[in-house]
Amino acid sequence: MGKIYLGVDTSNYTTSIALVDDQKKIVLEKRKLLEVQKGKRGLRQSEAVFLHMRNISEILEDIENEGFKHKIGAVCASTKPRPIENSYMPVFQVSKTLGQTIAKFLDVPFYETSHQEGHIMAGIWSSKFPELDRFISVHLSGGTTEFILTEQRKGGFSEKVIGGSQDLKAGQFIDRIGVAMGLKFPCGPSFEQLSKKGAKGRLIIPSSVKDNLISFSGPETMAQRLIYQKERESDIAIAVLHCIAKSIEKALLNIINQTNIYHILLVGGVASNEYIKQYLLDRLSPKNIHLFFCLPKYSLDNGVGVALLGRQKNIYN
Repeated sequence: MGKIYLGVDTSNYTTSIALVDDQKKIVLEKRKLLEVQKGKRGLRQSEAVFLHMRNISEILEDIENEGFKHKIGAVCASTKPRPIENSYMPVFQVSKTLGQTIAKFLDVPFYETSHQEGHIMAGIWSSKFPELDRFISVHLSGGTTEFILTEQRKGGFSEKVIGGSQDLKAGQFIDRIGVAMGLKFPCGPSFEQLSKKGAKGRLIIPSSVKDNLISFSGPETMAQRLIYQKERESDIAIAVLHCIAKSIEKALLNIINQTNIYHILLVGGVASNEYIKQYLLDRLSPKNIHLFFCLPKYSLDNGVGVALLGRQKNIYN
């Protein structure tokens, strides 16, 4: 085995590390969810930082136990949410400080990237995305619903947000309705399972899209009203997912007409939802729109994309 590269990511709800080798193969991957009390819709940043500090020593033990420590050639950490000026969240200071410390201790290079770039890189790697200089990335998660004009750069990406949600994010929409139904936060997996028991089309939650901008606040109000009216929860769940999928479809078609770019990479936890994925494939593939989805395992927050970016940065530096 040649050099291996360590990626560290401390997002809002997951502590994760990954090691990849020169052939882009995963050597080790560990992640641990931050615990959120039932009934709550998230964590304060101070709570998340504390939980990351508690998790990190536990998941780092595997690097020592497997004897990988002295094979690490570079360390890369996600140090901010997006690759733009003034993008900041306290949780990413944990991965930055940890990455810098490990790199200094091992006397190897340290590189910085963003959480969003890690998602995009994991998507390119896991979906076998073609080598293109320019494409559209769609980042759908609890904290992000963005359409991004993405260009490849040495060691990362150039990004320009060209659309997205103007209020609630897709994942927030799911989580708010899920918590109101008594599901544990984050609600994505249990919400998806609930939706599979629903009658598609029995309840309709209209989408709200203007140009490249989506609004989920109105649909959320309607979904909450349906809960209050004692409608069957599984029918509400499938209606919520249909509304999200329809909204993404409408905005994407507008963006494709504007940019004439037909290769689309979808990443983030919400993009791994089976209903949303199949809906978009059924509706857009016949229009010669090429959709690539990050594998579900790597759609959720993880350090794999960060480690792959560390490998790439090390090559170009």
